[in-house]
Amino acid sequence: MIKRYCAALLTLILLLASLPLHPAHAAAEVNLDSIADITPGHAVTISGTTSLDTITLKVVTPSSAVLYLNVLEVSSGSFTDSFTVPADAEEGSYAVVVGKGEKVGVTGFNVKKEVVAPPTPSPTPVPSSTPAPTSTPVSTLSPGVPSAVLPSASASPVPTATPAISGTVEVIAQAATNGVFRAEVTEELLKAAIQGTTGNTLTLDMIGGQEARQLELVLPARLIKEALTRKIENLRIDTSIASLILSTRALAGNIPNEAKVISLTLTIADQSILTAETASKLGNHEIIHYSLAVDGQELSSAGAGITRLLLKYKLESGQNPGKVIAYAIDSSGKAIIIKNGRYNAASQQVEAVPAGYNTFSAVYSGVSFNDTAKLVWANSSIEALAARGIINGTGGGGFKPNAKVTRAEFIKMLMGTFDFQATDAELSFKDAAAGAWYSEAIRTAHSLGIVQGGADGNFGINAEISRQDIAVMIYRAAKVLNAELGADQAGIKFKDEQRIAAYAVEAVGRMHASGIINGVSAGNFDPQGKATRAQSAVIIYNLYNVIKQ
Repeated sequence: MIKRYCAALLTLILLLASLPLHPAHAAAEVNLDSIADITPGHAVTISGTTSLDTITLKVVTPSSAVLYLNVLEVSSGSFTDSFTVPADAEEGSYAVVVGKGEKVGVTGFNVKKEVVAPPTPSPTPVPSSTPAPTSTPVSTLSPGVPSAVLPSASASPVPTATPAISGTVEVIAQAATNGVFRAEVTEELLKAAIQGTTGNTLTLDMIGGQEARQLELVLPARLIKEALTRKIENLRIDTSIASLILSTRALAGNIPNEAKVISLTLTIADQSILTAETASKLGNHEIIHYSLAVDGQELSSAGAGITRLLLKYKLESGQNPGKVIAYAIDSSGKAIIIKNGRYNAASQQVEAVPAGYNTFSAVYSGVSFNDTAKLVWANSSIEALAARGIINGTGGGGFKPNAKVTRAEFIKMLMGTFDFQATDAELSFKDAAAGAWYSEAIRTAHSLGIVQGGADGNFGINAEISRQDIAVMIYRAAKVLNAELGADQAGIKFKDEQRIAAYAVEAVGRMHASGIINGVSAGNFDPQGKATRAQSAVIIYNLYNVIKQ
């Protein structure tokens, strides 16, 4: 619990909406009262004392989502705020950060669902004259778990009634050969599960096989198409090796009408498939390979059906969750970073959306810089982006966090973070050279409406980017990404708001309300101020963290 709590606090620091856009080293001036554990659906009260006149309060869930955000005016040095934890809130450690800029207080609380013991039934009298029944084979499954194991040499019992299933089927993995465990879902059981599923996801949970090097799940092929006709879009496979969410539409597209069975296999692969560089990068971390076979014939397009990948990774004390990286391994054994991979502290898994690959690994990146550690407000964001290859150092082990950023440099970082795809458009700015290091990023951003350039037809390649222009670019990118943004809070005003250009007013308001960009000291926004490398990294990583996969 202590490690999970620390991980939650580290994640919160990454997401702080009130991060300053200039380096500072002021001491904390916020004291928070302790918060008792809470159950979903109940109110949480956050209180304390501070010398600040205005504070930002933020609560983040164990899975790094912003649950609650508010700005308070402080009266007589003390403050109190309350909100209700949603009834469907996840269990785990929630982090609370209150303050302004680097003057913050941090605490947390746990959300635990109440466990109500079932009533003990009254004993029922047993007639003494009832003759003892003949012996009946006893299932090895726990009550309520359908029998869906691979048939052994002896005949498997056939259910006498349709199992009551709602979205999840548990199957038992049995040892087949050395290191290989196998389970087969019967047609009767899968059909009942499909008919009993009310949502768009059917989950198959393989129980056992913790020592397995390979897990195989066998399903009746024709029922995959039936699942799709019943609007079941996703098939989730949970195993001791890894978890996958597959598109039933993609699976159905790979299954001929005459096919009888499909086999989904997860294998802990040997490092011999890797290049020397990749083997050095991955170290001793497991390599997970997924394959799909129809009637014993393996398909080369197996990776195309994976919509979400969940790899196990246990975060060690002191590790930054933003530096846990999901890698895809291509056919040549080369490792490719899956930039959208995020660590979920609650499940201890890296969740990622791969792009057609079917071999993966989760690794902690050791990247760090010798000039950012003291920037508590920015260091985690800088390292998280560097771990994904989005930003690089400047030589000699440094990052130069206080160096200014040009418009070309910023748009290159932004486009690289989200792997935007350009529509058909030419690079039309007068000062943008085709084939330059920035050209594809600017062309993509322009084609998507994220940048527009100046009235003179130039982009301003080497011009230092202003804070208000960053807000505009980030806002437009967020809309392209369909981000869920906070509404502009009319009560939050900057002292220098009259200096914000008309074209940037909405962007500044929405980005501020969403916790992606905030003001500087003394209640100002400083719209014409020039952003640094550290500030740009924080803003981009804040957007990254509000995007839902």
